[in-house]
Amino acid sequence: MKMRATRRWRLSCAAAACSFTLLAAFSHPVAAASDPEPNLVGRVIVLDAGHGGPDGGARAANGVWEKTITLAIAKRTAAWLEQAGARVYLTRTEDTDLATDEDRAARRRHQGDLRERVRFIRRHHPDVCLVIHCDAVPSSKWSGATTLYHRGNEDGERLAAVMQDTFREALLPTKRDPKANDTLYILRRVPGATALAEVGFLSHPYEASQLQTPAYQERVALALYLSVVRYLGGEGSPPETPDD
Repeated sequence: MKMRATRRWRLSCAAAACSFTLLAAFSHPVAAASDPEPNLVGRVIVLDAGHGGPDGGARAANGVWEKTITLAIAKRTAAWLEQAGARVYLTRTEDTDLATDEDRAARRRHQGDLRERVRFIRRHHPDVCLVIHCDAVPSSKWSGATTLYHRGNEDGERLAAVMQDTFREALLPTKRDPKANDTLYILRRVPGATALAEVGFLSHPYEASQLQTPAYQERVALALYLSVVRYLGGEGSPPETPDD
């Protein structure tokens, strides 16, 4: 019982520390990652900016494509992580996809693009992999960032939960919960701490307008950065089992 009480006390302290870190980071964003972060130094993080090249993804009412927003957020997130000591790899750094010429000739560009993304991610053996997308539906009333993980992937589930908590605290209002998924290509094929972030709805007028601004993109990037810090710091880990 004493060990369980100690564990609960440690988790309470960790949660309080993370909340303080989050508040401090958004109050003083320049200083948030000015020094190496112990939870990040030497860690390998892969960021996958969704879509690219001929695949624009969803499109806002004013014509801005999802691929543009996801790449901007991925680059900003990478800057935070690298400044804090992580080794960061992006599946793409410009407006392109990863399909080969052979894929295009065989009219399997989309499948080839996803296959090469998975190969890129697995080749780097990441401690954390974040897949970044925007959402869109026919109705304009839906809004809010959400996270997805592959059903049965416990590390991915924990990462998605930490990200969702951070999104609730840091981004435009969202009451969404992490979603288990069985079908998404990358989530199915990349084990470990892998989760997909739908950072907002391009079909929602206000959220779409915010996602196109550098200020809000930076806000999303900082939320993703802090999610990685919190996850690697052990937030959301299962309680320790006391020794008999």
